Amino acid sequence: MRVAVMHYHYRPGGVTRVIENTLPTLRKEHNVDAQIIDVPGLNYASPETLVTNPHTLIQSIEETARKKFGTNPDLWHIHNPSLGKHPAFAEIIYHLAESRTPLLLHIHDFAEDSRPGNYELIRKNPFADKLYPVAPHIHYGVLNQRDFTILQQAEIPEENLHIIPNPVVPPKSLAATPKDLFPGKKLNLYPVRATKRKNLGELALLSMLADEEHHFANTLGPTNPNQIESYQKWQKLAIELNLPLELGLCEQPEYHFPDVLASASSCVTTSMAEGFGLSFLEPTLLEKPLWGRNLTEITNDFTDHGIILDHLYTSMPIPLKWIDCENLQQKLESRLSSVYEQYHVPLPQDATKVAWETLSKGKKIDFGHLDQSDQIQVLLKLSKDQSLQAELPKFGELVNATPPDSSQSLVIENTYSPQTCAKKLQEMYSTLLDKPKESICYLDPVKILSQFLSPMRFNFLLT
Repeated sequence: MRVAVMHYHYRPGGVTRVIENTLPTLRKEHNVDAQIIDVPGLNYASPETLVTNPHTLIQSIEETARKKFGTNPDLWHIHNPSLGKHPAFAEIIYHLAESRTPLLLHIHDFAEDSRPGNYELIRKNPFADKLYPVAPHIHYGVLNQRDFTILQQAEIPEENLHIIPNPVVPPKSLAATPKDLFPGKKLNLYPVRATKRKNLGELALLSMLADEEHHFANTLGPTNPNQIESYQKWQKLAIELNLPLELGLCEQPEYHFPDVLASASSCVTTSMAEGFGLSFLEPTLLEKPLWGRNLTEITNDFTDHGIILDHLYTSMPIPLKWIDCENLQQKLESRLSSVYEQYHVPLPQDATKVAWETLSKGKKIDFGHLDQSDQIQVLLKLSKDQSLQAELPKFGELVNATPPDSSQSLVIENTYSPQTCAKKLQEMYSTLLDKPKESICYLDPVKILSQFLSPMRFNFLLT
């Protein structure tokens, strides 16, 4: 079985890691000749930087595959085909679909999910309405039940859908001997690169609520130039308020990631959006307690397998009276209109009302749904009047200092091991090769967009 595996690039990171953790097992244990198709013109691009003609690029992709196998592949396994990181990708998918070669379209993230810039790149392509082909020999892989349901409700047949969880492998770089990096302090580590959706403001809030024995840190700053200014504001605020918080800790030469991770008493997450949710599983394999915010629409799959996450909180409610509600509602109307405009969809008549009622339910608002400016105002308010902390959830009720039970590691290892994931992939490949190669229809992408673009899902931090 010859499987051509394709992604935009193979730089270190999420999808590359998934591929690296799966392909060796496919080759060794399942006799699958899975080969990476690496074509420079596939890299993340924009209409301004793209110099490769789509037809030339398609030709290069097919020629690279033939060189790898000595013939055409039996099946294409394409990662993130609809993410919108390359203006020619829609045309590539259309061409491969029409060639009648079986396709597994493996979706890790959606351009429709708070990525209007990506969606615009897709929309400008003349093949934008051909991004989601449907036929018996074209199947889709998703990371969780939420995404499975989204595609199912968009009318992709259930028999063409598969949940393909990411393989989970603990970091190999953990130092053998923990160092006392912050003497007398318990280090609560958020091992992520900073982005808006990682919600660093809430990490700052937790550091403010904690007692003196706790210290907090995230590991890396952003690489996206558009997010550096925001990140620097958090760094400045942490210093101004004298918070026990280090941002970008591992960018300092004296703090090496293996030492920092080994020294952490616990891992913490405040993220507002995840694809697979690896950060909810890895700490257990490292025998580190995990605490912080739960994203149930992502983690429900984990709890269905018996992984215990009920010690995490699902919301950080703060009183509405702490916020300038008139200003917030004005911002809401403006931001909501802007989001819909970016996706070229008319704003529903009652959208602002529905969004506000959802955000302000019970005269409280989730801190993680505020934008940076309002999060900063809340932190400044709390720093000036510490008695207000009594109106927030107690820190002791949030933190889970108990190391995970060894049985939890076994569940993760058995359910999400590279061997388990590779076996599922091999079974999907075999199923696909047996399917008839019938004519293709194309799903209307709006059926997917409408499930993400909802006033009830609005979050300032994700716009």
